[in-house]
Amino acid sequence: MKLFGKHLICLTMLLFVVSASCKANETMTENSIDIERIRHLFEKMEAQGVDLTKPHLYGYFFFDNERRGLERLSEEVLKDGYTLVNLQQIEESRFRLHIEKVETHTPKSLYERGLVLTKIASKYSIDVYDGWDVGNVDPSKPLVTNESFRAFMNAKSGEERFALGERLLDLEIYDRAEQVFRNCIDQRIKEQDSTHNLSFALLEQNKTDEAISLLEEAVKKFPKHLKMRFNLAATYYELASFEKTIEHYQVAARLSPSDANIVYGIAAAQFGLGKFSDSLINCKKALALDPQHEYAKELLKQLEERK
Repeated sequence: MKLFGKHLICLTMLLFVVSASCKANETMTENSIDIERIRHLFEKMEAQGVDLTKPHLYGYFFFDNERRGLERLSEEVLKDGYTLVNLQQIEESRFRLHIEKVETHTPKSLYERGLVLTKIASKYSIDVYDGWDVGNVDPSKPLVTNESFRAFMNAKSGEERFALGERLLDLEIYDRAEQVFRNCIDQRIKEQDSTHNLSFALLEQNKTDEAISLLEEAVKKFPKHLKMRFNLAATYYELASFEKTIEHYQVAARLSPSDANIVYGIAAAQFGLGKFSDSLINCKKALALDPQHEYAKELLKQLEERK
């Protein structure tokens, strides 16, 4: 996993990915019989401590413009042990059938279930089998609770706990990753990297002020940690705090003088301040370090157009 460098500047903004995690259930509705998508969702659940070798409550959904076909489909599948949750009109001339069953699945078996249900839907001329969700066998409880996740996390050794946090970052489950890395810091497990990863998880949840406060303290405590310094500078850039951006990128440049991304970051901030001559110098320096740097090439084009 490579966090450093993910927050590259594109002149006016940084792009952050929105977090997703297990709440009351997990749902797959788009391309629901795509086995790779199913595997990915299973990985996300397992990374939060869900034991998918045990039975869970799986729900399945169908949509059609007429009620009768859904009723006939329901009558057939209920014979196979499914339970009817509801068949309701959700909008004018649009009906939804929701059935469920307590069972155990692997990605392969759930993929195959999707094929079967799609075939049954076709039999009754139903518009679409729209996928599945999975929840706790007790519908009143979420699939993952804070308590269950905490127990899952605490059962792991230091190295395993840190690896869990990185896995959650890879899966873009940022709220749980935040929980893990806070714990790692408290337990002094890879404190520098845990702090950096925590800042990343905070940024991805748009907890920008909290991330900045964390990073400002961290770069004082760990002044040679390049990744944290880089992300602090990039975060200030997103906030249009260009003087602060340059301040921290200049420190980063002393730590890694041949990094084109850092030099480009300085050039972009100088551009934001209207210091176009200085920006041009650093933009050309970034391209000398990396002639294929796309953002630097775009910035150079804008600077040359100003002449």
